[in-house]
Amino acid sequence: MHSSFRLDTNRDLIVSPWGLPVKRRKLPFNIAVSMFAITAGWWMLTAGKESATVDWAIILFGGLGLVVFLLQLRWQTLLVMSEQEIRVHTNPFLRPLTLQWSEIAAITLFEGKRHVYLGLALSPDALTLFLLRQPFLTRKLIERRMRRFHQVVFLSQRFLPRSLRDTLISIQERYQSQIDEYHILIETERGF
Repeated sequence: MHSSFRLDTNRDLIVSPWGLPVKRRKLPFNIAVSMFAITAGWWMLTAGKESATVDWAIILFGGLGLVVFLLQLRWQTLLVMSEQEIRVHTNPFLRPLTLQWSEIAAITLFEGKRHVYLGLALSPDALTLFLLRQPFLTRKLIERRMRRFHQVVFLSQRFLPRSLRDTLISIQERYQSQIDEYHILIETERGF
């Protein structure tokens, strides 16, 4: 069941690889240019010109451009925190993961093999209920990720425009009442 969720950019904390959604504003233009290139190449190809090599090159590069622009959406995680809940948008084609503040046991900074991560860990009871709410494929992906990182949600430092330490401080400042009310542990591993 979807709860109604309204983004309030003045009150909600948005943790995004883009900082501000600048690239998303350019995305419709980039997709339109790619579609125009594909259409123009197809039109020239069907017009019966003698040199089809240039036409196929236009179609190929226009199509590759379209794929690249769509993949930019797919592989970037967007974390939106509000006073009621936390939404994690990992895929533009699927609904976001929704966590209630009451489900979170800890917010951690931890170091992986190559990157620093911000993770959200759930209590065992909340984890069971959270996984039951997820579709089968989403549940399997989360379970596989948890074997490696022991976190339900995590963000890598390499995609973010600001440090994860600053992000964690912002979370603590904005949502201290939720952290206190639900006894959420804030953890940082060595070196932070």
